[in-house]
Amino acid sequence: TRMEHFYKDNDTYAKAGGCGEATPASVDGFAIACVVAAGGQAFTATATGVGSTSGFVYSIDHANVRATTALPSHWGSLPLDAGSTWVTR
Repeated sequence: TRMEHFYKDNDTYAKAGGCGEATPASVDGFAIACVVAAGGQAFTATATGVGSTSGFVYSIDHANVRATTALPSHWGSLPLDAGSTWVTR
């Protein structure tokens, strides 16, 4: 929501040093990263599991497309809809 407010006010997701809004370094066992693309008109935020959540990688972009890009090996392979949803169980 804060990214969309920033975009509305600035007509870009880009800000010196990264995405428009400050990205927390970590949230509940996930390291967070944000990358701006398309001349500031797009972004992808990625959450990579750390510690007990290691192996999980989730993303969300400017169009609200949620994806699971990795799971721990003991979870098996990614399901067919992993490119458009967050796998949680």
